[in-house]
Amino acid sequence: MPVVSVAGVLIISLVLVGVLGALYQRSPAATPWVPRILRLAALMLTLTIAVLFFGFAWQDSRWFGLLLIAVPVLCCLVPVVADATGHRTAILTTVAAAVLLLWSLLTIVSLGLYFLGPATVLAAAAATTWQHERRTRGNTTSTGPTATSSV
Repeated sequence: MPVVSVAGVLIISLVLVGVLGALYQRSPAATPWVPRILRLAALMLTLTIAVLFFGFAWQDSRWFGLLLIAVPVLCCLVPVVADATGHRTAILTTVAAAVLLLWSLLTIVSLGLYFLGPATVLAAAAATTWQHERRTRGNTTSTGPTATSSV
């Protein structure tokens, strides 16, 4: 496992998170699409790693090698599908990021080190999703009674 390729994946992930995070903080209009882009970027990084290392994983471990790759792909795919169908994704993205991080640490001896980059991007997507949901929840108007109304 070349150190340069692992470092490349981590550097790309951290630069992506840094740039989109800075944009997210500066522009309130960017709130709806930054978490989506981060989720899609995590999926694209994971799919790229999966395609590049599928042959190696299959030759090395057969079906277990497929499992090594399938779990990270599913962790990144589920939040993207949930977002595309209109569901709230904060909890789902957080759980997927935690599972992906745990999976990459458990399988760090084989391909897990490569999946630390997508786990970082998915964790940033989870953080921005929570912040986006708080912002949108704070902008809704309440139809119930307020503390200043008199009865």
